[in-house]
Amino acid sequence: MDVFDLRNRLVDDYANYTRSFITIAEPRIKTYVEQQLQQGVLWPEPLLQLNPSFFPGGTIDDWVADGTLHPECARIFRINKTDVEVTGQPLQLHTGRGAEVARFFRAVLQTAQVPLSEKADAGTVQISLETPRALREALGRDEPFSGRFELPLAEGEVYLGRTSPMIEGLAGWTLDQALDPAARDPRAPRPVAARCGVIRTAAVQTRVTLLLARFRFHLRAAGAAGETLLCEEIAPLAATGSAAAPHWWSGEDSERLLAALPDSNLGQTLIDQQLALLSAALPAWQTALEAVSGEWAGVQREAHERVRQAAKTAGRVAIEPVLPLDILGAYLPLPVIRG
Repeated sequence: MDVFDLRNRLVDDYANYTRSFITIAEPRIKTYVEQQLQQGVLWPEPLLQLNPSFFPGGTIDDWVADGTLHPECARIFRINKTDVEVTGQPLQLHTGRGAEVARFFRAVLQTAQVPLSEKADAGTVQISLETPRALREALGRDEPFSGRFELPLAEGEVYLGRTSPMIEGLAGWTLDQALDPAARDPRAPRPVAARCGVIRTAAVQTRVTLLLARFRFHLRAAGAAGETLLCEEIAPLAATGSAAAPHWWSGEDSERLLAALPDSNLGQTLIDQQLALLSAALPAWQTALEAVSGEWAGVQREAHERVRQAAKTAGRVAIEPVLPLDILGAYLPLPVIRG
């Protein structure tokens, strides 16, 4: 099924039905009404949306390399093609496969100090009264249970897929830990998630600032009778250097840095010092992000115009950033000191 063709047929049917009972004698009014109908006043433009809750799952090139996809896919599915870079860049996939869900599940339970034992691709979670009440409510369990991240299930096991109630509940609980300090367990030695942090990791060779930014745009499509849409995109952006002169990493490298693990301990004094410097620099980093928001608006415009072209919808799209943008998270990956 071609979803764009389906949309066009539905719009045409609705347009014909609407016109069937509109009879206007006055020429100027008739002309105005016809213009409005032609511009699509009674039906919305196609809207492209992405679900930010998926995990990075490699690129099209990765799937071609391991034989999952046909080699031609690596040539066809590319992004950011320009007159200079005609081949573009690999398309990043986002998946909810069992391996990514399992990684999230293990990381959260380990940080929350909830025992998890694994055997033959299945896991047993030792829920007890010592487990924080809010976490037990999020999981919907007050006693130990066994689960599996891939089908089929053995008797007595629960499915722990990306859209399962347990995983959704655990994700919501984790987000609450980051956004609301009052939701954290006061007995826990450290928060399960935070909007600000520092680690030493082998993933970087120099001090890097990693920001989780929410871009918002006003989108106005030609023929939409003046309708303005609000679009949002949440993206990680990493940079070296200062906020006054940042050297931005590529989107792929920035996203990969989100999965970086600590490789060395940090003293509390150094953590406090680095977080204080980062906090003081956030207004400057917000200004730096606003300077590149126009580039992100251009990417959004190109995506919507591709959808409109596929849907055979005439007209162009105007898009502008909504400022100030939001910094949802700020992190400092520091290099490991050797020797």
